[in-house]
Parts: sequence; C-alpha cells; structure tokens
Amino acid sequence: MARTPLAIDRKQEALREDLWPDSDGRVWRAYEEKGYCCLPRVLSLLLRLMNDKGVIGGKAGDCGSVYVELLVRGRAQGIVELGNEGEHAYLSGYTGPRALRSWRERMAALEKAGFIEVKPRPNQKMGVVLTTR
Repeated sequence: MARTPLAIDRKQEALREDLWPDSDGRVWRAYEEKGYCCLPRVLSLLLRLMNDKGVIGGKAGDCGSVYVELLVRGRAQGIVELGNEGEHAYLSGYTGPRALRSWRERMAALEKAGFIEVKPRPNQKMGVVLTTR
C-alpha cells in the first residue's frame, strides 16, 4: 500500500528540487515508516568501500558511520537538513576534542568521493546533504 506523502516529505522534496534540480534519479531513498527505514542491499559493500582508506583516500577512510548516520536521518527524498554538527559527529561515533574536526573531514571525503553532495545554509557551511547513489 502506497503511503500518502506527509507535509514534511513534500517540503523536503521541494527543497531538494530547489537545491538539486533533476536529482530524482540519483538519490538513495530510505523509505521511512514508523521509525524504520529500508536501506539499499548494496549498503554493506558501500560501507566496506567507504571504510577502506585506499578507496576514499588519506586518513579519512573510515566514513561509513557518517554515511549511515545521514541515511537514517533522511526521509524518502534523499536529503538531510543538518542541525547541530556536534550531534551528528557524536552519533557518527566521534567523541573528544577532535570529534567535530574528524566528522567534518569525513563529510568532505564523502563529498569528494561522490557519495554525498552538500549545500550551505545562511549560517552553516554544511546545511543540507543529498545522499546519492
């Protein structure tokens, strides 16, 4: 049974189309229902690649937890509106004085590798993220 889009879904879809026109065919869609989401079958392979320093490059090779944290926050439109970066860093597994720096490095590595696209917001360098295939 197809679900009716909620107001937040329509808002996020409009935001995605505004920031990334014609992105519909290259978005991971984590269909959410009552707190659960379906993730792509190839996710385990992608995480393996993201955590391999040779694939992503440099010391920012362990990016899998950052990507998963983004996927589970996303709704059916494939975008995540970032809030507190410290919270994202913590939920991605980074703690301590370098947590935010480590999270930002992993976000930059994921963007450079093409797994995500990032757009700024007025007071945020990283404000909205598109999770791509």
